[in-house]
Amino acid sequence: MAVSSISAITQSSSSSQADTALSQLSEDYTRFIKLLVAQVQYQDPLEPMDSTQFVSQIAQLTQVEQAVQTNKHIENLSAALAATSALEESQLIGREVTTFSETIVLDETGADFAYELENTPTAVSAIISDGDGNIIHQIDGLSTQSGRVIDVHWDGLDADGNPVPAGEYTVTLATPGGSGAYSTYTSSVVEYVQYDASGTTLILADGRNISSGNIMRVN
Repeated sequence: MAVSSISAITQSSSSSQADTALSQLSEDYTRFIKLLVAQVQYQDPLEPMDSTQFVSQIAQLTQVEQAVQTNKHIENLSAALAATSALEESQLIGREVTTFSETIVLDETGADFAYELENTPTAVSAIISDGDGNIIHQIDGLSTQSGRVIDVHWDGLDADGNPVPAGEYTVTLATPGGSGAYSTYTSSVVEYVQYDASGTTLILADGRNISSGNIMRVN
């Protein structure tokens, strides 16, 4: 995707409000000047208008114009930063990223995931379930070390040693008494980056759509 396309998407939504405000302000200026000319033309020579009021109103309009211009500059800067961020994210294409997720995708090579413990329980097991919530397999004897990411590989076999169909499964951790919080992660390769007015989305090889804010590790 061309850089100009990214910029157009990010700038089109950010500049419209400021442009509308400037257009409205220009109309207000025109109406104010017409009113000023009419009042000066038809004023009572014996009771001339107080010029201070007009000077004050002109000053207020000028301040509003400056504020709108400042907002427009900020919006343009935000659009430029968004475009820069989008270009940086495009460098992730072809890279394997690790994200926060309980969903693992099983293929012919198995499925990989990782976890991180906040506490140090006496034992940790990984429970793998299908889309209906049925437990397919349990991996016991995992590391109980806290504060680091532990990588785990599932060979794709069920509790009886039979291969299960490829697809998406859910992984959760079990500890004695359910003690301690944890996070689970899965990894996949970034196939392409999608840009639209709502932001940037990374499309992964396993079919997931994520934002770069969900990435905790780039491999």
